[in-house]
Amino acid sequence: MLCFAKGVRAAVRRPGAHRAVRCHSTAVPAAAAAASTGAPTPRLSDLGIVMLAPRLRKSIFSEGRHRPASAVQSKISVDHLKSQGIYGKEGEPVEVVDFDLPDLLGDNIEEHFHRMGDMAAQPYLQMAQEFAQLSDAQFPPTPPADSWVMQQGWTRYGADGTTQRVAAPDALDNVLVFDVEVLVPDSPFPVMAAAVSPRAWYMWVSPYVTGDSPHPRHLVPLTHPDSQQQKQQHQLPRLIIGHNIAYDRARVQEERLLKRPALAFLDTMSLHVSSGGLCSQQRPSWVRYLRAKKENDTEFLRLNADTGRFFDVSSLNSLKEVAHHYCGIQVSKDLRNTFVEGTLDDVRANFAQLADY
Repeated sequence: MLCFAKGVRAAVRRPGAHRAVRCHSTAVPAAAAAASTGAPTPRLSDLGIVMLAPRLRKSIFSEGRHRPASAVQSKISVDHLKSQGIYGKEGEPVEVVDFDLPDLLGDNIEEHFHRMGDMAAQPYLQMAQEFAQLSDAQFPPTPPADSWVMQQGWTRYGADGTTQRVAAPDALDNVLVFDVEVLVPDSPFPVMAAAVSPRAWYMWVSPYVTGDSPHPRHLVPLTHPDSQQQKQQHQLPRLIIGHNIAYDRARVQEERLLKRPALAFLDTMSLHVSSGGLCSQQRPSWVRYLRAKKENDTEFLRLNADTGRFFDVSSLNSLKEVAHHYCGIQVSKDLRNTFVEGTLDDVRANFAQLADY
């Protein structure tokens, strides 16, 4: 929405933005056609370009806020149209489209779309902002590695040390950090899932892992199977946060429902990419720069000081690199290779360590 709003604003305000309307660069045929048919006459700019009709313009722009283009701006526009070979060319007749728009949600079209986006994002935006303000001390401690129970379905690990088998994470836990693991050589279905809220930890284990099912085709439920409780949970907004959350979301049972619950997903990888991420083409340079910092290669760092200014405030997009970049956490992914290269027996034999990971 923001990109669209900015594009609209740029198209109607920038003197040099005539490429988008090049078929209307000279609108004399449009005016003549309107006069011959008795239709409303198009409103033209100083360069003969068809502009918004009066009622539309009044709905979108406040009166008196836009000054006419200066002689310098007009010359820039003419030079640009000439350089494109379209200045003075006749365009096709343009029909005048004019109607009343609903009132803008703000003083201008940019503010209108910002407010629309904010309205569409609620209440999940506020839930995410409040969740981000929580400190580590407000979360329950991670259960000891030997306390994870290998039983099918969800198990809740309370902040008070209690362990309880549950059908799904509690409805009061309306914001969850969520992660799914898949035994890649075996199937694309999940074998384990973990979630945490300020109230409890949760672990889901596939019946395939526990031996209660002969096949791996199981998905992770996030709502209670009881019809009445499920109906209540489906109406309550819930935010699920994860890194590359689309991967985990594809293995959530409720995503297969025709009438989906009020679930929203927040991707921390997307947040990172938009603020401090690197593209794949930058990876070799970033790795080389990082190695130079570790090896204290002062000559390389001196010659690449400009590069360092943006590499120091960015990182690759993997969870390992993002965790280190923002939180200073060193994440070991050695155990993760069990899910990438191992077997079902490996998962069972190393269940406690994998759950702790």
